Amino acid sequence: MSAHGISLSRARLDLSSGWSFSRGRKGCRWLHSQAAVRGETVSLPHSWNRTDTFQSGVKYYQGSGNYCRDFVCPPTLRDRQVWLCSEGFYGTGTVWLNSRVVGRVNGQFLGFRVPVGHVLEHSRNNRIACCLTNRCGKRELPGIRHPDFLLHGGLAGRVWLEATSNCFLDDACFRVTTSAGESPRVDAGVRVVNADSQPVRASVVWSLCTHDGVRVAGQISASENIASGQSAEIESTLLAANVELWSEQIPRLYELRARLLIDETPVDTLHRRIGFRSAVFREGKGFFLNGKRVFLRGCNRHENMPGCGSALSVKQHRADAAAIRDMGLNFVRLSHYPQSPAFLDACDEMGILVYAELASWKSVRGGSWLRKATQQFAGMIQRDRHHPSVVLWGMGNEGRHRKAFNALRSLAKRLDPERPVIYAENHLYRARRAQTIGIPDVWGCNYELDVLEEGRDASRLRNVVVSECSNWPDARRGDLKAEREQVDQLALDLPRIENVPYVAGFAIWCLADYATLRKSRYLRYSGVVDAWREPKLAAFWLRARYSNVPFVKLAADWQFVAEASRGVRRVDVFTNVARAEVQVNGRTVETLVGAGHHVLELAFEPGCISAVALDVKGIFDRIASYGSAVQLALRLQSGVPDTLRIEVLDKDEHLVRDWDGQVALAVEGGAQAFPYCAGRVLVAGGCARVPVAIDVSQSPCVWRVSSSNLQPATLSISDPTLLLSSP
Repeated sequence: MSAHGISLSRARLDLSSGWSFSRGRKGCRWLHSQAAVRGETVSLPHSWNRTDTFQSGVKYYQGSGNYCRDFVCPPTLRDRQVWLCSEGFYGTGTVWLNSRVVGRVNGQFLGFRVPVGHVLEHSRNNRIACCLTNRCGKRELPGIRHPDFLLHGGLAGRVWLEATSNCFLDDACFRVTTSAGESPRVDAGVRVVNADSQPVRASVVWSLCTHDGVRVAGQISASENIASGQSAEIESTLLAANVELWSEQIPRLYELRARLLIDETPVDTLHRRIGFRSAVFREGKGFFLNGKRVFLRGCNRHENMPGCGSALSVKQHRADAAAIRDMGLNFVRLSHYPQSPAFLDACDEMGILVYAELASWKSVRGGSWLRKATQQFAGMIQRDRHHPSVVLWGMGNEGRHRKAFNALRSLAKRLDPERPVIYAENHLYRARRAQTIGIPDVWGCNYELDVLEEGRDASRLRNVVVSECSNWPDARRGDLKAEREQVDQLALDLPRIENVPYVAGFAIWCLADYATLRKSRYLRYSGVVDAWREPKLAAFWLRARYSNVPFVKLAADWQFVAEASRGVRRVDVFTNVARAEVQVNGRTVETLVGAGHHVLELAFEPGCISAVALDVKGIFDRIASYGSAVQLALRLQSGVPDTLRIEVLDKDEHLVRDWDGQVALAVEGGAQAFPYCAGRVLVAGGCARVPVAIDVSQSPCVWRVSSSNLQPATLSISDPTLLLSSP
């Protein structure tokens, strides 16, 4: 402890487990009763809409939910600045600590940071409660009760206590700008806050390190005298001559550390992971990364999944980023709200470029909406501006308001002068009427492919990003006709977009199927993968067009029906190899030349149809002819240990690719499963995925799946630690 009562480190106490959850509005009596800690036991992240979404005719719960837990505050937090922190979620509410209100919070998809040091009881039990609602009025972003996505309720991010010294570095005011020119450098700044009773003399030691901790640059700032209760901005420039650039192919990352010294004693540290890159939209010429034109090939992403709601795990965020990359895409729009830092971290690591967006859907306005939007936009930019993957700040979607966009643009340029702003417009004539033309740096075009040139002229940088395209909302996985129609839409739209010089890129609508109450549509099958991330034909079409990793994929109705056994069937082959063969029962029936989508008409034969790459060893796909469904099968998804795969098989254990319906799922022991509704799993095209979790303290882990007229299946794992260590 220093002479100023300053502790020498930043401490963090994780509070993400052991919460009691209950629905409905609760008052002070509930908080003080034992009922407060006798509800459903949950861990964070958590959503109370895990099992009431993605069901036709079902309106998901929009109302109040309550979280409560007890914890003992360690004595090491005494005489320090202490905050209760959360990651992002949707909704508003009240936070209680030891019977006192410590904060009225708005999740804003960004979370909260509430001072609680004055209420904590050290070395004793403390009770914390969060009483939230996801039934919010128009004054809360996105500003509409039923946008074309769901406003999931619950603490969808982790919660923790964080303690600093009485002099500390302000997280929200940690600014980083990198330059990737001939003399790479880091321009950094941070606010130092003195909450001590005495003036202090502060300086910051800056260090730039590689991922494995090797220091490549450093700088010590000049000292600043900071009076009690005041703060000061401390800035520095670090020269970084030997750094490697961040790019799609080699997303090289570094860590910038700021260490606060008070009277030459270290008292606090912050760090940000950064990358060096030049990312610019050249006037009328598209997007350039490190001086090279890069066409942005991407999709829109919603942050949710049936069975999880909006409470995705870090693994699930990373899996989404990996799915985007594996399709050969390099760009993602975070529609239509700020999303988890875990997903942005994954994009940083995988070289995926990001269009980050304010929470908005046909709802841009002035007044109280703009005040909330300004707060959220500032919070998003301050939180995410160090990510090298982020290249665009989105001000809204399919709404327009001149005053609001001018205010948001000015805010963005003050907080982050380098990155351009954009908003997504689906009616350019309405933009003219609202006089929002000329405000964005880059024009965001939703679907209006016939006005791309006018969109270019409506932007400051004379560039267009097609922010939504190729929406095919009826492409239900397992319906081959609908999946092929979605492919046809992609094949119609994307060539129109790709060869226009001033079009910087596109974002397909969308990555995954999603639920909505908008116009009572309930389910939208617009994804190139389904809601559980099982790929559709569209995903393979994109992979054939954009990925460099060799593959072939077959799609065909190869069901054995005795009276139609001699009929001609359509066969689709997707591949990115130069040459491939299609074989029926080992006999070559077609040689394919060139990457892309090949459509064949072949006479059906019972047995196996295969597609085999000729110039790349081990690349093939096959479909076995199948009969009636007889049995169920269970296995853990290869390479994804927290996903259970359910399959419907015939008597020969061939996948029954036209089986659609529901099956029952039960769990025992340390197993958990997160089906889309209580105990039920939706199967399409003969297969399904279910998110699962494993408690290593309990064994064995058992999953059982059953359905009428089908033989049930059981999967048991006696040593879950082996599973958790698998790839």
